[in-house]
Amino acid sequence: KMARSETQLSIAAAITARVLTAELKMLSRRVSAGIYVRESSASHLAWDAVIFFREGEGPYSNGIFKLRVLIPEDFPSTTVPRLVFQTPVFHPFVDATTGELDVSSLLRTWRPHVDHLWHLFECARYLLVTIGPEMLTGQRNEAALLLQESPGAFVRRTRECAQQSIATALGQTSNSIRFHDEDHVAEILQTANAMASQAVTPESGGPFQLGPWQDLLGGWAM
Repeated sequence: KMARSETQLSIAAAITARVLTAELKMLSRRVSAGIYVRESSASHLAWDAVIFFREGEGPYSNGIFKLRVLIPEDFPSTTVPRLVFQTPVFHPFVDATTGELDVSSLLRTWRPHVDHLWHLFECARYLLVTIGPEMLTGQRNEAALLLQESPGAFVRRTRECAQQSIATALGQTSNSIRFHDEDHVAEILQTANAMASQAVTPESGGPFQLGPWQDLLGGWAM
């Protein structure tokens, strides 16, 4: 029975690994430009990522935010994978202590083979770019209260958050994605802003998603 159980676990792990490989390939074709992901060195059930917000792209524009996706052992199941920011984010849906993003307003349950991990990244981008008082669903944290009472002050805090994110991105974290120095970060943001006017859809790819970015980021993107 023990041998059978170990065999079953090995088979389940192999299936999960195969599913995650397919998910990563799917993500490279479908996710929006400026979101880059790689398997984490910490665990085969974790992905490290970074999201770049271009000039004028919401209240966190010109920000660089590192994050990690934590994938359930029984993926794909009905359990929603967790998305945890490793860069501090002042946002009503981000836990100020853990950095975890609450995506329940968009993904209450996970529908295996219908929902995919690239959806999770698009949820994160959507929640940060389009955040407004009308999106709140009872949150009472500092960010939520400030957004309700003084939207202008909230935006100022998010701008500060975006500026600070660059210094944080250069610091040492458990995220396996690394930047060389401030010039490296500045070059990446400059490339993003220069190409922002080019219409590129997630399906079509294009120069913003798959061109100079891969060279600038040392080839790890996608």
